Amino acid sequence: MALPNKVKKLLSDAEQLTDYRDCSNYFYKWLQNEFSKQPVGNLINARAEFIDRLLIKLFHVYDLAREPDLALIAVGGYGRGELHPYSDIDFLLLVTEQPSDAVCEKIGQFVTMLWDLNLEIGHSVRTIEQAIEQKREDVTFATSLLESRLLFGNHIEYEELKAHILATPVWQSDEFFLAKVNEQQLRHKKCHGTAYNLEPNIKENPGGLRDLQTIIWVAKKHFRAETLQELISHGYLTHEEYQELLECLENLWNIRFALH
Repeated sequence: MALPNKVKKLLSDAEQLTDYRDCSNYFYKWLQNEFSKQPVGNLINARAEFIDRLLIKLFHVYDLAREPDLALIAVGGYGRGELHPYSDIDFLLLVTEQPSDAVCEKIGQFVTMLWDLNLEIGHSVRTIEQAIEQKREDVTFATSLLESRLLFGNHIEYEELKAHILATPVWQSDEFFLAKVNEQQLRHKKCHGTAYNLEPNIKENPGGLRDLQTIIWVAKKHFRAETLQELISHGYLTHEEYQELLECLENLWNIRFALH
């Protein structure tokens, strides 16, 4: 859904830290007011769009947009375009080579500004070679790259990374599946194998958001699917199962949004 025009104007006109804070406060109040009026999916997509605009503007403010060898990439849930009101914002700064001290200083200022806005961020600076190496060793990082999205910068570099993600022999489909199943089993073990806890975890409990996301991750790796709906054509889901998953997802989103 489109952001309110007032949010866009406040962000466009922002110059000082207080301006950005005022804009953020207005936006979050708008989110809360809209919660009872429209589908929650619209709102978590709206927050992702707001953060997109904020990061891209600050990328220009700190002169990072002028760096031809730099790409700003959303990953994980943020890469999917799904951000609840106070969810972490994960992004990757992809570089062709180790950045100079001057660029590192700009990156530091960029990240510090995000912290000053009280945003929970997870960020890393990697060359393509470093990203590929980390992907080999860390299935969680490999998963986050599957859901990556270029926000600004060197699109050739980004497409090269994407090609490696899908084409390299590391984490073959069956290995990826087994790794994600192992992750799920460990997650469930921490929850004692039940969703019926006094303080259930909407993300991690059996039947929670992570379990639904695991289906999507495995599908992306095995079928190269971009959406759950594509799994119907692959014979992986029936129409009825697809609709049921969507209803479950929206229900969990509603609960999580309300808790935020």
